[in-house]
Amino acid sequence: MKTIKMKSISSGPEGTMHPNGKYTLDDKEAKELVDGGYAEYETAVMPSKVVEKAGKSPDVEAIKKVAAEEVKPVVQPIWGNK
Repeated sequence: MKTIKMKSISSGPEGTMHPNGKYTLDDKEAKELVDGGYAEYETAVMPSKVVEKAGKSPDVEAIKKVAAEEVKPVVQPIWGNK
């Protein structure tokens, strides 16, 4: 699964994806939209709050633990997307 940000509108039997909307899609569908220039991959930014709580030199497990508690998903599911 990949999260993308749409550059243009896309409509089909599964629903409509709007420009600037963020959607989580299977890898193949996301790649097709990105390769076609209709979307770009959304990159996650680690909130400073997570890094602060994990410590100055955090290990990956510490970040994962804090992130799971602090970070809420910000993607919009599309109709029919499981």
